[in-house]
Amino acid sequence: MTSIYKKVYRKDETDFAIVTEGLKEYFNNYTEVDPATTQLTLGQKYNRVDGKTLLAASIKLLKITRGEAKPDDRDSLIFKDLYGIDDLLVAQFKAQTEVVTKKLERRLRTKERVREIVSSGTFGKPIKEFFTVSSLAATPPQTNPVTILTDWQKTSPMGLGGIQTPHAITLDTRDVQPSHLGILDPLSTPEGGRVGVTVGMAVGVKKQGQDLLAPVMTKAGRKEY
Repeated sequence: MTSIYKKVYRKDETDFAIVTEGLKEYFNNYTEVDPATTQLTLGQKYNRVDGKTLLAASIKLLKITRGEAKPDDRDSLIFKDLYGIDDLLVAQFKAQTEVVTKKLERRLRTKERVREIVSSGTFGKPIKEFFTVSSLAATPPQTNPVTILTDWQKTSPMGLGGIQTPHAITLDTRDVQPSHLGILDPLSTPEGGRVGVTVGMAVGVKKQGQDLLAPVMTKAGRKEY
């Protein structure tokens, strides 16, 4: 528990009572889970990682170990959200909040002019890094319009906020899932280490919020999503 406390608060603490109260405060006030997901996996809605949530998850794991329950298909699209450029830019700025705040605090103590305190690179640098050096950044060849279209429709569980290392990719992650039907195109995937990991959206699929909507034809001949 002390190692978890150190990662959360970035400081060492030897008093176990302080560690316990600190972790309780963190998990009760600063953690959030999707109630719809816990309803499917744990049988009850939870919105915080509190004692009840951890107990329900532990019971589920014990049942799976004993063969009394089947593990959930964690690679199903039911448990995934789609993040586009707009969502990822917001996440990029949130990740840089502490760095930017410390820079501004230092400049406030030594500078007087607003232009010197808030420079063009204060907020421009995170944007530039997102489009140039981010793990999700890619420049498609400009000679083939089809390549531009397919690269624009690529999806991947890796990158900012996702899987950080290829070693964490399992064979199940690469497999075609039933939930992919009509949503993702299993043939639109590169060769090599990203096969089955980077997959393109099917034709006609669009993003709404963080969900993927697939077009279907009704009996009346209308296209609905």
